[in-house]
Amino acid sequence: MDRDTLQTNRTQRNQWKKIVLGVLIIILIAITWSGMTQLAKSTITPTFQGPYYMMWFTTNWVCLAFPLVCLPTMYQRKQSFQIVYNQAATVFSAKGLTFQSFLFKVGSFCLLWQTANYAYMKALETKAAADVTAIFSVNNVFVYILSLVLIGESVLILKVLSVLFSIAGVVLFVTEDGFYGPSAPSVCLILLSAFTAALYKVLFKKIIGDATVQQVGLFLSLLAVFNIVITWPLMLTLRVSEAETWLWNDMPWVMLCGVSLVGIAFNFLLNFGIVFTYPLFISVGMLLGVPLNAVVDAIFRGVYFGSFRICGSLLYS
Repeated sequence: MDRDTLQTNRTQRNQWKKIVLGVLIIILIAITWSGMTQLAKSTITPTFQGPYYMMWFTTNWVCLAFPLVCLPTMYQRKQSFQIVYNQAATVFSAKGLTFQSFLFKVGSFCLLWQTANYAYMKALETKAAADVTAIFSVNNVFVYILSLVLIGESVLILKVLSVLFSIAGVVLFVTEDGFYGPSAPSVCLILLSAFTAALYKVLFKKIIGDATVQQVGLFLSLLAVFNIVITWPLMLTLRVSEAETWLWNDMPWVMLCGVSLVGIAFNFLLNFGIVFTYPLFISVGMLLGVPLNAVVDAIFRGVYFGSFRICGSLLYS
């Protein structure tokens, strides 16, 4: 067997491995995405109306991302923490992590992260979990449009048509409650969440690029550190001003910790999936969360999709 044949076989095996891993990531994203949404919905009660606090608290847990990937790497490669950290820190620059890259690069992504997650959790106060995930599926459209502009993805007629269908799907969803009904502000919040999440995905792919698992873990941990150190005054301000209502002696800690644990898995899969494949491909995993949430809402919450919602969801797909 000549060298070219061996190279071709090796390339084909790598492609199949990438496909299998990509499909596995999609399935796990769908499961964790649905689980996180349902737990977040269950956390919202008459005594706890704090979407920003929930977003802030769950994001803090993401600081565990780097330790969770660093320790196995140290054991497997027989390397010290400093070596693993130095290799991972090259995701920021050749010099590693600097104050400037932490403040601007990590800070910028943290702003997008907070906007997307806060708007999403705020919408859960008034909308069913399945409704929120269904409308959020328009995220695929935003990913495609931003990919055209920022990473030079090719223009395809089918994808352009999918954009038009998705817009029609949003219209159908809003139509069921009326364009000026009580759900209109929630729909706007979900669209804001979908857009900022898409911008996060595309910029992550463009700026971070083909990162390793360790680099993704370090980036996520530092994003959580930025969230803890820099944004806590906003969290307290919202509580003191009574823009959010929650009491320390009546906090749903079990549910909050559940959202946080599932959220760590989801966000790591999401960010690793972005660098492993293409953002649009990973969005399929979140799309699969729509029927999963619809089933859970129907069985445990007695909430069912109407005809307009079903048609709108099909157009998203």
